Amino acid sequence: MKLAPIGPALLGLMFSACAPVAESTGGLESGMVEISEPAASRSLSVAGEWSVEQLLSAEDEDLLDGWQRAVVLGLSANGAVSGSTGCNEIFGSYSQSGPAGASLEFPEADLGSTTAGCAGEPPLIRRLLAVHAVEGEAGGLELLDESGELVARLVRRGENTDGMAPLD
Repeated sequence: MKLAPIGPALLGLMFSACAPVAESTGGLESGMVEISEPAASRSLSVAGEWSVEQLLSAEDEDLLDGWQRAVVLGLSANGAVSGSTGCNEIFGSYSQSGPAGASLEFPEADLGSTTAGCAGEPPLIRRLLAVHAVEGEAGGLELLDESGELVARLVRRGENTDGMAPLD
């Protein structure tokens, strides 16, 4: 393989990324760029009405088979939980804390449900008890267990992700 020296033009291109990207504006020093707050440092709000799009067992098995679009979860800004498994209503509370609101838990003593018996009903409460963290943004959330594995994927009600009309 034959190597050739780098010419001045190519050398200029390589180092052009080091040049200042903005002129002085609004009190910034010359060559400085104002950088907005990173998304990771903003607190994530889980409050809202959510469709449970995916609910997984600890073994990554789909627990929504036949119950898609029926399982909903309501999380209020004051920590109240409401929702439906598609058969039973659920109620209780949750707590969100930690850096950027990344810690999310559903205390067992605070969760309950009605007791209609429905064959194949998704074990929503049992899986919510495994949740320790949350990631996501305004339109969707991922609820994670202690080891960071996916427990549930939520989509804000009214957000259309599959081409179907939103539930009312």
